[in-house]
Amino acid sequence: MIEEPYILMSNLSISIDKPFFKYLSLNIVRRILIFIMNLKEAIFIFTKDRPDVLTKTLSYINNLAIRKYIIDDSFQEINQAANKKLTSIHSNIFYCGQNEYDEFIRLYNIDTGKFKSILRKVGTSEWNLGYARNFALLFSKAIDVYKALFVDDDIAILDISLIFNTFSLLENYNFVGANIDGMTDASIIDFISQDLGIINDNERTLSGGFLAFKPQKIRMPFINVYNEDWIWLLLHSNEDKHLQKNSVFQNMSNPYFDFKDKIIFQEIGEIIFTGISMLNEKKEFRFLISDVFWEKVLNKRKIYLTKLYYNAAIKKKRDLMEMIKWVQDYYKEIDNHIFSELFDNYNNDKLIFREIYNSL
Repeated sequence: MIEEPYILMSNLSISIDKPFFKYLSLNIVRRILIFIMNLKEAIFIFTKDRPDVLTKTLSYINNLAIRKYIIDDSFQEINQAANKKLTSIHSNIFYCGQNEYDEFIRLYNIDTGKFKSILRKVGTSEWNLGYARNFALLFSKAIDVYKALFVDDDIAILDISLIFNTFSLLENYNFVGANIDGMTDASIIDFISQDLGIINDNERTLSGGFLAFKPQKIRMPFINVYNEDWIWLLLHSNEDKHLQKNSVFQNMSNPYFDFKDKIIFQEIGEIIFTGISMLNEKKEFRFLISDVFWEKVLNKRKIYLTKLYYNAAIKKKRDLMEMIKWVQDYYKEIDNHIFSELFDNYNNDKLIFREIYNSL
């Protein structure tokens, strides 16, 4: 039975001495309290064109009484249909796809033109995870979720008591996550670094693949770039306490497969995360709109890539050398101003986000 630990860890303030409860058995009271708390907690599962992977992930948490929402960013209609069908064969699962996004926008009268830097309709062929996470943030606030858990579709939660424990820890921490076993939450360049035995000195933080928080405490949106989760977490205040505890398993795959498109896309997120890490200790984020600062960040990243290439050459890892060189060549096209402009716009985005977020 999963109900007992759940009762103990929910910090319930409802007294069973109330007249309503006096005529009910203790077991029924427990069930009522569980139902009440479950209405205030929710799991949001992010997926894109992988119904087979999503099906496996749902199998681990299917029997949980907690509400579960599929945030479907699938581009292929056949995958959208397959994901939607899962809601009819699993319990307490609700589908949030293109039609649901449109209905949400209509219901809350959101001007998508005004909020286009924050929101974009799910179901595009492009990278959309930052926008999808923002949609889930707004949705969770609108339906009055007290504690939310974001989970990626390739995360296996082998011990469901971890979910109850994670939610209970939010009484003392602002963000709670788990260690990612299996496929490390890392970029291709990070995997190359690991293969070469070189440690990246950038600060690492909780993964959005398994991340819990209280929606009413959120103050800013995600940026729609790679590393959107790490960037989002570091941009929060030093007063926001983080905890990483226990482990979940991420499905294994070849990180180097079809590397040319992915590695360039990822590098933009790596550059941004490198810059934020440099400023994180003192939270001097005002420099994020400085061209001079981003020139320093680009130079630091170039030095790091040169170090990787040198070590790959010594070890005669020609495949790794090819991938590193592919990224190095891309730097000829990168302008430091695109990053300062991104954060200049983001400062405005935060104000827009708070406007709509607080209205829900």
